[in-house]
Amino acid sequence: MTAAQARRVNSSGTLTERLVDQAGDGYIDVRWDAATACGDSEEGRITTGCVISGSPLTVHLQAEGQVSGDWERKMVVAHELAHVYQHADARRFEDGEGDADRLLEQGLFQGSAEKMADCYALTYYDQASLSHQGVTLGYGYVCNAAEREAIRDWAAAIDAPMPG
Repeated sequence: MTAAQARRVNSSGTLTERLVDQAGDGYIDVRWDAATACGDSEEGRITTGCVISGSPLTVHLQAEGQVSGDWERKMVVAHELAHVYQHADARRFEDGEGDADRLLEQGLFQGSAEKMADCYALTYYDQASLSHQGVTLGYGYVCNAAEREAIRDWAAAIDAPMPG
């Protein structure tokens, strides 16, 4: 059995692992070590997840017990998966600059890969905001209709998951 096959089975039985497994068919690993792997967060904020450029196929998340609910779990996973896709997109080109980078250079998502990841999560789950029951996730960026369309086009171009 390959490592990817072993990761496909959602051995933890958690929603976050199921979402990562579905997105990557076992090729994306998930670890619940965001507090140590992701580095310090801004004062007053909690780091809920990250993808580290040296290991772009591993999503580091908070333990599910530290997250307030399924809405938050889904949105954080979608945001972090967007970073996995951004890394994969950049690797498609010899210069290491992918379509996501070109969208940022055009000024979409205020030129921020983090805000692009927020927009991916909002678009993926068709949400109007990153706030829910008193919790605001990510960078709080709410993208406009043109940026959401750019996310859909980008996801289609790199074959990243995006519901119809």
